[in-house]
Amino acid sequence: MNKYITLSFSPLNLRIRAKLLEELNPKLCEIVKNKLPYKSIQCHALVAGEQLYHYTPIIEAVTYKAKIREDKIKQPVGRINMSSLELLSIKYGKITEYLTSVPVAQVVQEDIQKLVKVGRLVWESIFETKKLITATVSLENQKIPSNLIGLNKPDFKSSNKKIDNLVKKIYKECEKIWLSPPKEIIDIHNGFIKSQAGSYNQYFSTMIFVNGELRQIGYNAFGGILKVLTSKNISLMQAKEIPKPFTEIAAGFLGYCGLEKLDNFSQKALKLIKEARSKKEIIEIYRALCMYANRLHGWSLHYFPWKLGQKYKLKFT
Repeated sequence: MNKYITLSFSPLNLRIRAKLLEELNPKLCEIVKNKLPYKSIQCHALVAGEQLYHYTPIIEAVTYKAKIREDKIKQPVGRINMSSLELLSIKYGKITEYLTSVPVAQVVQEDIQKLVKVGRLVWESIFETKKLITATVSLENQKIPSNLIGLNKPDFKSSNKKIDNLVKKIYKECEKIWLSPPKEIIDIHNGFIKSQAGSYNQYFSTMIFVNGELRQIGYNAFGGILKVLTSKNISLMQAKEIPKPFTEIAAGFLGYCGLEKLDNFSQKALKLIKEARSKKEIIEIYRALCMYANRLHGWSLHYFPWKLGQKYKLKFT
């Protein structure tokens, strides 16, 4: 069995090797291995400290119940975690976030300095230059297809054609924007907002609210709905009632700010779940929506003008 994974960063031409921690979270490691290889746009933590992360196509992580969790601050440098936020994160230095994470791998000691270099270059990318850095994650010596994305569509088919079509449309959009920025996000970050959202003819505040609301709807609303719906204690009738209070207003606001596709998908979901004959149908709709919203959030994080933060230095460093 292959117990090592490789993370390759382009165009940095840097490759890092890591050992899977199957003794800690064996089932999650197996889920990760079965999803490899994939590509994603590499991001950097903006609050937690010296930590890399990227969105993965591993939607199963949202509802996975971890066997072992570790204190982020106490974790060794090079620890790779799989988050219920659909993120693969890598600690490359000091972390200030006192939360626990779910470990899946550890960067080998001889590659730690390369990891630190990657971390600094990715920080420059997201904080200032906005040059895209792509991460390719694979099993060691695994063949990488030239057209790799890695977004595996679920083996799902509903007897309701409208539900089936909605899920397919959302995944098609996910695939379209997985490695290429969506026009809606580019427009918002350039001030082209049809509704003119942004009081007194400025759009800086709109970008802030879009970024925050995207995080909330992907992580807490769609992700939270998935966690609840996968519980055996929730009936089909309850599953039909839960989503609306947590998604309708947020999706509507994001649509007003320029993310009309997300709002449209969410509105259609609320209508179609009334016709669902099983919880599985509702779960698959919100799996797709969760992945789509999180991917949008990743692009929003990348293009936000974080370099303005240079004017706001912490007082206790």
